[in-house]
Amino acid sequence: MSKKRARTDSIKGAKEIFDGANSVIDPPIGINLGDGVRPYWDKLVKAKAARAWQDQDLLMLVELSRNLYRTEKLSYQILGEDEVTEEGKANPKSSVIDQLVKRARMIMAMLQIHPEATQGKSGMQVKQNQAHTKAIENTKSDDDYDDLLPGLH
Repeated sequence: MSKKRARTDSIKGAKEIFDGANSVIDPPIGINLGDGVRPYWDKLVKAKAARAWQDQDLLMLVELSRNLYRTEKLSYQILGEDEVTEEGKANPKSSVIDQLVKRARMIMAMLQIHPEATQGKSGMQVKQNQAHTKAIENTKSDDDYDDLLPGLH
């Protein structure tokens, strides 16, 4: 994945992006993700164009995938526990979750797969969110006319 890439605004660059869109990127050779981690890997590796991943990025993506898996596992466990122990101390799992989340945010920033890198500046999100809200409103208003459409009775 370390070869020189063509410009994204060129035909060759667009073809590289298109060809990589449905490709499967596996973890580096010799790396075992561990049980339960693969769904995180598959989701994260699609956060940017396949051609943009460097070998060293994929090594960090392994750690991020494992980190998010551990975060989910601990978060699920703590659902049935109190935040404060009987001794009046904070549940130690809470601080571990905080550390894992901070680590994940740091790795995401390093790999440039955080929201600003993948979706743009927050100001640009306003239009997208407004369009989303409008689409939801339009969908709801369509329900008012369901009885006008012929259907099976």
